[in-house]
Amino acid sequence: MARRALDDRAFAAAAADAKVEGVDEETIVRRALLSGFPDRLARRRAPGSPRVVLASGHGGVLDRESVVLEGEFLLALDVEAGARGPGAEARVRLASRVERTWLPATTRRVEQRFDPVTGAVRAFEVERVSDLAIAERAVPADPGEALPLLVDAFVARGVTPDQAPIAARLRFAGIELDLHAIGLAACAGRTTLPALNVAASIVHHAARELSRLAPESLPLPSSLFPCAMNLWPARTPPPLNGAYDWRRTIPGSLLWNNWRIILRKCWRQNEGGAGHERI
Repeated sequence: MARRALDDRAFAAAAADAKVEGVDEETIVRRALLSGFPDRLARRRAPGSPRVVLASGHGGVLDRESVVLEGEFLLALDVEAGARGPGAEARVRLASRVERTWLPATTRRVEQRFDPVTGAVRAFEVERVSDLAIAERAVPADPGEALPLLVDAFVARGVTPDQAPIAARLRFAGIELDLHAIGLAACAGRTTLPALNVAASIVHHAARELSRLAPESLPLPSSLFPCAMNLWPARTPPPLNGAYDWRRTIPGSLLWNNWRIILRKCWRQNEGGAGHERI
């Protein structure tokens, strides 16, 4: 069965390079295959199960006609891609059993992984045989190794809803919002994803220009009517809360150069008509 995996020339080369010993030809061939194709090593998910984990980390399932019914390890010599979609597994059409005593020495390496659910980088010490992971255990994450993973996640997250108003003002003022640079500074020394705080991240001269070119609010002369001005992208409806609540808008909004200029009430008359108070 194992001999069918190689043509004569490939078999001769693998057997010569392997320099293996065995009591019979089948053992010699199987050991030669392991020597020639260590990247095809796979491991059963459970004793006697046809489902395996390939060296790539993807799942596979042995063909129904496979005679490799025992053994924890095997070579997946002929693999056919499975159907696309979640949980899809490749079909192993040809396999060769590998005895555990034949395996080379294992290697250990700490790997960092970003968990999008918790927003944290988790570290694992992974034990491998060739490229196949056979065991892993959790270890403390290294902030230095976690930094590039956190920065990538920080940039991919983009501008969060609570930071949309100041991001809109930056665009209006023509000031670049460099999320990568902000992420490098915010994520340094951490293993968890920090919140985006644009106001605290922009440099002093940029903050000064922002206040000059796109102030958060602009009081208008009381001779016109008591209101203040805010900016919002014209194609994005402002949220119904805080300074952008349409219910506080007088007389509404104007469009100018692809921006929505929102006028909002700054003062209101007290009950009974006596005096005004700021809102």
